[in-house]
Amino acid sequence: MLMRLLCHAEPVDAYATGNRPLRKKKQGLHPLQNHYKKFTYLKEPHLWRNIAKYRPRAISHQPSSCVNFQHHPLCQEGRWQNVADEAFATEAFATEARQVADSIEEHANDVLAAYKAELHAARNLLDRNPAMLDQTLTHALQIITDVANCLRIGSFQVSPSHKRISRSIGSSRAASGVNTQESLVAASLFHEAALSIWAPLLTQSTQPLRLFCLVAVTLERSISLRVREAVSSYTGFLLDKIHDVQLDERRHTARDLHDRIGNSMSVAHQNIELFQIFRESDPLRASIKLDFAEQALQEAMQNLRAVTSDLHSRNSFNNLEKALSHYLETMQRDDFDIHLKVSGDERWAPSNVLDEVFLITREASHNSLRHAFASILFINITITPHELHASIEDDGRGFEPSREPESTGVGISSMRARSRLLGGTMLISSRIGQGTLVEFLIPLGKTAPIS
Repeated sequence: MLMRLLCHAEPVDAYATGNRPLRKKKQGLHPLQNHYKKFTYLKEPHLWRNIAKYRPRAISHQPSSCVNFQHHPLCQEGRWQNVADEAFATEAFATEARQVADSIEEHANDVLAAYKAELHAARNLLDRNPAMLDQTLTHALQIITDVANCLRIGSFQVSPSHKRISRSIGSSRAASGVNTQESLVAASLFHEAALSIWAPLLTQSTQPLRLFCLVAVTLERSISLRVREAVSSYTGFLLDKIHDVQLDERRHTARDLHDRIGNSMSVAHQNIELFQIFRESDPLRASIKLDFAEQALQEAMQNLRAVTSDLHSRNSFNNLEKALSHYLETMQRDDFDIHLKVSGDERWAPSNVLDEVFLITREASHNSLRHAFASILFINITITPHELHASIEDDGRGFEPSREPESTGVGISSMRARSRLLGGTMLISSRIGQGTLVEFLIPLGKTAPIS
């Protein structure tokens, strides 16, 4: 508020209309002193003799949380440079400005110390994180250098690296979950801390208010420029995260469509083909295959409703072994021998883990039947209180692991993703002509939640 009041003060010669003389009180302090008695360095007589040459404009007494210079003439487009050019045209003023710049840099540590104390007193979140605090103080030091350089050269310039560090601050704070309010409050605290240290340095100047206005507005512009860059980076980071979440949701939906619906449709199609084969030669067997196809289609319809509503239950079955046995029964062929063994107590594994294990095992078994042309399949699942280990091995044609077969589509990537979501690991071993082994290990007890 102090800064707003001072920077709205206007020289009578420059702005006053008419020749009305200033009203001077015979007793008491200057009106500005009455308004800001707590700032002891503003009570110096020689400073107020200079300030007395200025007539304050109308001041809004509405509460304000931070200094706002956006309506000041110096902040208008090109106005800052015009005023600076006019001021620096006088060699005496330019000399004083350079001296003030030197003093500002000499007192940089004092400003940083005051700023750090303000952050601590305000219990700002940036003060609680050493890395963030160091980053914040480094940024503040760059702003101090900007102000000093502007006073030396008489034009507004900022450090060439301001975008890099500002964007780094924005993205890092967004990644750490720091609310933008913390950063805005920190910027306001730095503005206050810097001016409280710098104001006494200007009291020996012949034009303290003009210098003060240039310093204050330069400081505000440097801070605002960096805040805009940081906010842009902060917003960009959040938009990228939203995009990543949307991609994850799409991948999750693709896995569900493939594993829960595509697999059932494939089983139905296979049994319909077998029905066509056995319809004439073995009507009873053909009827069984048709029943399997009907069951698979019903399951696909149920899963489709579950996926579209996103309300499918993680307790889709009560027993992993029974669920796998039922599925493998629908896959059974005369030339395909399947061995399933589930050891351990399934109650040691959460229901969501069993559900995902079922989907991974089903996909691996489906690949053995449809793509590997295997004649035998071994499925072993061991459950202990601390981990679940599963292996699916066939004697099919195999493939080169470094070049996963295109025919598996999203199958292998889906299995890997589900295993990774459970905090587990997966290993696929295969050699051409010697079959394939799929193994995965899921830790229990501290399983990562499924998104």
